[in-house]
Parts: sequence; structure tokens; C-alpha cells
Amino acid sequence: MRGVPFIFVFWGGVAVGQAWTQLPDFPGTPRDDAAQFSRGTSIYVGTGYEVGWVLTNDWYRFNIAINTWDTIPAMPAAPRQYATAFVVGNFGYVFGGLGSGGPLGDLWHFNPILNIWIQESSLPDAPRYAACSFTSGNWGFVTTGMLDGGSPTNTTWAYDAASDTWAPRAAFPGVPRHRAMSFGIDGLVYVTGGADSAFNALADGWVYDPGVDLWSPIAPIPQPRYGADGIGVGQKGYVIGGASSASVFHDDVWRYDPVTDAWSTLDAFGGGPRRGGVIGGYGSPIN
Repeated sequence: MRGVPFIFVFWGGVAVGQAWTQLPDFPGTPRDDAAQFSRGTSIYVGTGYEVGWVLTNDWYRFNIAINTWDTIPAMPAAPRQYATAFVVGNFGYVFGGLGSGGPLGDLWHFNPILNIWIQESSLPDAPRYAACSFTSGNWGFVTTGMLDGGSPTNTTWAYDAASDTWAPRAAFPGVPRHRAMSFGIDGLVYVTGGADSAFNALADGWVYDPGVDLWSPIAPIPQPRYGADGIGVGQKGYVIGGASSASVFHDDVWRYDPVTDAWSTLDAFGGGPRRGGVIGGYGSPIN
């Protein structure tokens, strides 16, 4: 299944995936490859490729406390898919993506108090899409992704929100890739799966410690995939759905335990197999 929006919500450190409950439908047009960020009890979802193969720049907000959606201003930038997002402080940052003219390298943040988007410094490197992003302290990080011409990358960049500057960090040590999944646990960031330059699904996993700028290997996810969704909840990481090829999509849920360095399965996602969705959470870091 493709082109249908969905959100996975985790409450208070417990994955609701063992008793899936349908939430109010996303109010925008059905789409895939959107971006999301979460702040407080709000999950923000926007951009992506809508039905009819049209790029978008509209944004919506889901309020977990009252179980309703509303609209926020569209991002005043080129419509896109495959953007990535992270949160620093009170702001959600949206980076890159794929526009009608190719990969993008711009960065925008949304101020929920003023209800406006503000452009920040663009990445001082090749534009990219389908990257992973995460947060550590006052820094946002972007790693992997696809460059112009269909060439994946393994570079990692850190964005300092206080000074609006970018700095290179240790390269992702695995095969250059795009459409990987990431989640955060206790200040560390885990990246697994993705696809290589030929769109072969990958299974290897890595953990990054921002404090010492070091990547280390972890156990591979048991089934290779890309375009899935990852989230850290409490002391565990979760990967949901995704694809293992252009025609094979999944609805399974994998849980990673960093203490045992092992994966286990949970009940399948109730909405059926799909890739290119978004994932949000409440009461835990979002990546």
C-alpha cells in the first residue's frame, strides 16, 4: 500500500502497537514520503508526494491531548518529498528533500508561538533527500541520504541551532544509503536498514554517540528493509513497516533492546503493509 498517510503514537513509554487504535484521518491529501516532527503534545506532518504525483509544502498539526487536527501555515519553500526533520528547543526544523528540480539543501524552522516558518542556513554540502535526522542537546544531525544523480551518501553533518552553523561529523560507517530508519535511546542514536544505490534493502545497524562523535555496529535488523519508520520509546527502539523491494511492503513491528543488542517482534501494524509514512510520539524523544 502506498500514498496513504499514517501516524503511530506511543503513550507514556508503552508501545500501543499491541492494541492498534485508529486515529482521526490526516486532513490533507493522501500522500507518501512526508516529514514530521513532534513537540509537546503536538505532532506536525507536512510536505510529501500526494496522489496524482504532485509535490506539496502544506503542513498540519495533530493534538494528542484532544485528538484533533488543525492546519498550520505552509512552508514558504519549494514543495518536496523525502524531507527530514528534527527538534531543537521549541522549534521543529525541516531539512532538504526532493523538489521538482532535484535534491534540496535548505533548512527551515517552525515557531509554534509566532506560527511562522523561518529559513536558516543551508547545508554547506551537496543537497540531499531521504536522509536520517536526530537531535542531541542544542544540535540537530543529518546523516546518509541520496544526492543528485541517484548517488547515496554516508556523510554526517551537525547543525548548531544557537549559531545557525553546520559542521561535519564522523561519516556513517556502513554502505552509503538512503531511506534508512533511526531512533534515539538515552542520548544515543541508532540507524538501521535503508537501501543502497541499486535499491537493495539493507539490514546492518549502527549506534552513534554524539558526545564522542563515534559510530559502533549493532545487531542487524532480522529482515532487510527501507522506507520504514523508527522511534525510540523508553529504553527500546521500534521499526515499523517499510519495503524490502519495489513491490514487497511490510506491516511488521520490530523492537530493539540495546541492553541485549537483540531484536524481537510485536503485533503487526493494524493498517496493513506500507512504506513512506511518518511516525510520531508523545512523552519520549522523537527521531
